[in-house]
Amino acid sequence: MAAPLQVFLVTVIILFHTPSSLSSSPDGHGLIRGSSLSVEKKDDILVSSNGLFIAGFHQVGENAYGFAVWFSEQATSGNRTIVWMANRDAPVNGKHSKFYGMVVLEMITGRNPVGKCHTGNENDEIEFALIDRVRDKLQEFNRSQMKSWLKEIVDPSISGKYDRTTMENLVRIALQCVEEDSNARPSMSQVFNMLLHV
Repeated sequence: MAAPLQVFLVTVIILFHTPSSLSSSPDGHGLIRGSSLSVEKKDDILVSSNGLFIAGFHQVGENAYGFAVWFSEQATSGNRTIVWMANRDAPVNGKHSKFYGMVVLEMITGRNPVGKCHTGNENDEIEFALIDRVRDKLQEFNRSQMKSWLKEIVDPSISGKYDRTTMENLVRIALQCVEEDSNARPSMSQVFNMLLHV
């Protein structure tokens, strides 16, 4: 870690370390003790003990946020003077469920996200994407009402060692998580709630 970054991080920790750093902003939003900052709750902020600085997620685009520190005085007028931003070139969007969805699909199928398969025509091989393969099987199932669609995608090493309804629900949740449109993906808290009801 570069020395200037270390100095800045120590400064931020000192600014926001005191108990009053968990106080609310002038508009009544704030982080309560024991909780953490989250893009999903962008109104949760940390206020420095002297009230001069605020730390939290600052919107930098449509569904794109950077962790930032800004002056609190201008924050009430809607304009922010950003003092520092951690992930300016790689903003986050609060929809980190895509990674979770890919991991779940890989675990269920036992396959890599991208691979090759034989077409049946001599030595021709085509690349397939795991997401597309699982979606195709689910669409076939929805059209034909076949009952063995899971057998075609589940890793043979766990075949028959699972509850079919639970596995179907996990696959459906995972497919929601890997939607191309990030706005269509559930947040991780929504995924958690869905998993509670699987």
